[in-house]
This record gives sequence, C-alpha cells and structure tokens, in this order.
Amino acid sequence: MPLTHPDTWPGHSELEPGTCCFGPFCAPGAVLSLEPRGTLLYLHWRAQTPADLLAALQQAESALRPQAYDLYIEFVPPEFEAPLLAAGFQPHSEFVDAWIRDLDAVDLGSANPAVRPARQADIYSAAAITRACAGASRGFNGETAEWAAGWLAKPENAVFLAWDGDQPVGVVFCALYHASSRNTEVCWVRELAVLPSCSGRGFGRALTLAALRWGRERGAGMSFLAVDRENANAIHLYESIGYRLDPGRGQVNLIKKWLAADEHNIVI
Repeated sequence: MPLTHPDTWPGHSELEPGTCCFGPFCAPGAVLSLEPRGTLLYLHWRAQTPADLLAALQQAESALRPQAYDLYIEFVPPEFEAPLLAAGFQPHSEFVDAWIRDLDAVDLGSANPAVRPARQADIYSAAAITRACAGASRGFNGETAEWAAGWLAKPENAVFLAWDGDQPVGVVFCALYHASSRNTEVCWVRELAVLPSCSGRGFGRALTLAALRWGRERGAGMSFLAVDRENANAIHLYESIGYRLDPGRGQVNLIKKWLAADEHNIVI
C-alpha cells in the first residue's frame, strides 16, 4: 500500500511503483512501511517527531519479529538520531558526498586497455564482483544481476569492467544526470568494487577514471559520488583523483537487530 502523509514531515519514503512492503503501520503523527531487501527490512517513513516514528515502529514490531531480518533506516535527520539510538538502533554507515566541481580541470589520462564497457552478457560477472566485496565498506552490500541489468539497460547509464587477462576483477557503475543549478551534466559514479584478491593493483583508479572519461565525453562538467566516512582507502583514492568531500555530517544510516521470535509473533 502507498504511504500517505503530509510532505512537510521529515523522513525518507521513496518507493518504486509495485514495491512489495509490509504495512503501512501508522501512528497519529507517523506512517511507515517495511521493504524486504536481502537480510534487511528497509524503513520507508514520514514522521512529525522521533516519538511519533517510534510509536509507528512499535506497531510494526507487535506484528512482525522476523529472525532473519534486521531493520534498516536511511537518511536519519539529526534530531532523530539520538532518540533512535536510545531505542536500540546502532550506527550502520555515514555516506559523505564527494564532488569534482570542474571535470575539465582533472587529468583523466588515456584509456586503460584493461578496462572495457560491460555488455549485458557480462552482467552476472559484474554483480558477482560487487557481492564478493559485500562488507568491505560499511553500507556496501553488493548488487543482484537483476539490478545490474536494469542499470545497464538505461541509455544514460554505463558499466565498466576491469580485466586481469580473461578474468573480470573489478566493476564500476556510472550515470549522467542534469544539475539545473549548475546547468551542466553530472557524472555519477557508484558501486566501485574490485575483488579482494586483486586490490592494490590500480584497478579501482582505472575504473574510476574510465567512468569519468565516459562522462566527460558526454558533456559532464562535474562528477558526484558518495563514500562512507570510515572508508579511508576509498577516500584517499577519490581525493587523489580530484574529488573533495562536503563538510559536515553526511547521510546517516542506522540498523536495529530484531529480537528472536517467540510463539506470539509471526516469523516471515
């Protein structure tokens, strides 16, 4: 069912049409739905106050207590963070925005023959690389082949693979979008992953530069990515290329471990 709420309430309730969710669960000042993704239940919500959100969450917890899932909430507003932590949530990740404001000023070098555009036939390999890197950085869980195929099917998107001989060992996903405030195209870089056995060999840099060259060839004047604040290796790589991190707090994400189910609760 779709969420209904005043748009002025804080929260993050973006749902793709047809998304399967549990809920909605409602309180006088809050509404939420829970979307299963792998071992997580993503919280889509709007609430006037942290107390309202916790009241709606209590309704969900009274109906569902799945042993196989953890509750995950993204884009936590600053005023909601402390109450949610006090209610049993734990820090999961904090994604900081990083920008190249003038892509033309960055030396992107020449094309690396080890990095080539992916085809639909490569999608399973691309997704497998991301899954092999799940947990290497906070908040990085990898992607399914279905998601990767959908990404590559869009004309404004691209995927690049790094090859070690005939073995794909790294991947990056990228896209173009228009920044109306700057009147330019932006190259969005995401899901950069290199097999742990091949780290430290320059594949991550080569993939990032390939994505940036692709974007600049299509008119991008800027580039954007998000990186976990604690991923020092990735931050060092991105800053050495020319990205600069936004100051202040980033996108705060929290997680809550669900308690074991008992005979009064529904196990799903």
